[in-house]
Amino acid sequence: MQDVQTQAIRIYQNNLSFLQEKYPQKYDLEYKNNYFDVLELASGKYLYNENSLQHAQKMSDLVTYSKNDHTIATFQNLTYELPKMTMESLKNINPIRRHASISPIIHYYNNNIPKNSSFIHIYKYMFFGTGLGLHIEKIRNKINADVYFIVEDDIELFRLSLFTCNYKKIFENKFVHFCIAQNNSEFSQTFQNFYTQALLENHYLKFSVFSSKDEKYIKKVQTEIMIRPEKVYEHHALLLKNLRVMQRVTQGYKFLNMLSKEDPFFTDKPILILGAGPSLGKNKKWLKENHHKFIIIAPFVTLRLLYQLNIKPNIIVHIDENDVVANIEVEFHKEHLNFFEDTLFIFAASVSDIFFQTFQKDKIYLLEERTSYKLNDNLIQVASVGETVYAIGLSLSKNQIYLLGLDLSITDDGKTHMDEHNPDKINHAPDVTKVATIDENLSLRKTTLLVPGNFRKEVPTIPLFEMSIRAMNFQTKHYYNPDRKIYNLNDGALFNNTLALHIENIDLNELSFNTEGILQSLQNLLDHYSSNKLTEQEIQMLYEREKRTQKYYALLKEFSHASSTDSDIFIKNFANLTSGFLRMQEDELHQIFLIYILEVFTYPVDILSTKELTNKKRHIKKIKKMIIILLENILDIYTKYLEKLLQEIKYKKD
Repeated sequence: MQDVQTQAIRIYQNNLSFLQEKYPQKYDLEYKNNYFDVLELASGKYLYNENSLQHAQKMSDLVTYSKNDHTIATFQNLTYELPKMTMESLKNINPIRRHASISPIIHYYNNNIPKNSSFIHIYKYMFFGTGLGLHIEKIRNKINADVYFIVEDDIELFRLSLFTCNYKKIFENKFVHFCIAQNNSEFSQTFQNFYTQALLENHYLKFSVFSSKDEKYIKKVQTEIMIRPEKVYEHHALLLKNLRVMQRVTQGYKFLNMLSKEDPFFTDKPILILGAGPSLGKNKKWLKENHHKFIIIAPFVTLRLLYQLNIKPNIIVHIDENDVVANIEVEFHKEHLNFFEDTLFIFAASVSDIFFQTFQKDKIYLLEERTSYKLNDNLIQVASVGETVYAIGLSLSKNQIYLLGLDLSITDDGKTHMDEHNPDKINHAPDVTKVATIDENLSLRKTTLLVPGNFRKEVPTIPLFEMSIRAMNFQTKHYYNPDRKIYNLNDGALFNNTLALHIENIDLNELSFNTEGILQSLQNLLDHYSSNKLTEQEIQMLYEREKRTQKYYALLKEFSHASSTDSDIFIKNFANLTSGFLRMQEDELHQIFLIYILEVFTYPVDILSTKELTNKKRHIKKIKKMIIILLENILDIYTKYLEKLLQEIKYKKD
């Protein structure tokens, strides 16, 4: 027994010595003149270089209740010129029109909140950088918030704060989310946990920055907020998607199951997945010479270039519901429909009618993304057509897959897409020189940030692409196969579990297969994994959805009768309504309401949490009526289409 203990101590001491050599101590905690400071051993510099207690007090003194000072706004800065609104006019709003259901609330907010307003109480607070944690205690005692987010990327510095900051005492009976030395993925998850707690209090998020090295978290948090689902895919778009899918499911179209397929067809056939990124245009000569060595799956937006090169994709994919863009693109290709004679189409069930009017029904396959009326392992985690094409490729084959044109980054000359992408539009390129700056007005398509690169250490990208990168990684994980090799040919973003390969290094001699009968074989395969009718289980689930709509109506009725005598009581009942909606089963209507709640519900709470607001009872009365009408509008149109679908199913059965 003694020998085992002695050996264990020896191993521990050897490891300690080894780690000290590899990872030498960075800091020393010193106590001098009645305060603590941190000495950085490598530079000999002190972290505070002043009385740390006085520094903490200074940071606390800087904290105010102003909404304009050290705050991150989580809402879009929108303004609307609306005619005089009446409760009757609100009932005539069409909720599938963009901003129709959010503009009345935002307009009311803008007209009643002074520009320089302040909080009655701060509910949520963020600390960017801990230092020794002395300022954290001071600020917490001053504001007494309910939910906290604490970020520190230097784990050694945070460990030193454990000697000087009593986190247990400070945050007793509070909610606190620690983000210590976390990677980007972990940071994202921790922040989202913070964000979704007490979500009605998210309108403005107050923060303190310990040092200049911690300023980066401002932009990081802004980016996390900007790429949230409700910021990118608004409730009206999801509502429209649902209405279109409900119309399509009984029209005899083939809905493709997105589960992984074990079909020998792809054993000797590599898949080339295309995107509209700059790498596609850069390598069009190689593509023209070698396209026949691959099964090609391409988004509709690449067709202008592919038509020029006379490259006919085996499968074309489109998911965008935008009618204007659809009409422009389809009209362009209507003159040469014979180009598509050997092509199959996979469309989102919610795309514009023009696609169904133009292309042969027997060559069209539908998938659902963000809805699940068909039980087809449908796509939920997608941000754009790029990762949709990628997911289709992953679901079809467990063998070699090559990615070209899925850059999801900005080139050195500021391009995000190939030249042939949307040729009639002006290219407002992002400014890559601002990649490291803090931006007050972030944009999905303009703000720049750095992500790991495929061929380079880092590449600049935009928040919209950052969403797609995460979605690409999600699809890789979802369809993971250890035997499959995925080659990333792009000078763009790095994707998890893919292999970086310069296009000139592909061994083309290994890529050859018999192309005879490819169209029919592909069609047989897709037919095997498709269905053009609703099953009894799927029909039963529609009836269950109908029952749940009545529960939403009941919640609204309960809220309408609830007391609203003052702002605290109203906010409590408003929170109960929100919780009631969010506790409902997570189906399509739940998702629509979730996004609407995240888009809109912080406005009423912020109005009533404003110190300068007068005559609150009048505001409560108006806000309550508006909320009930706008929610009923959404519920009414969804219920109407659902009931129409059920009547159609019943009629066909009879």
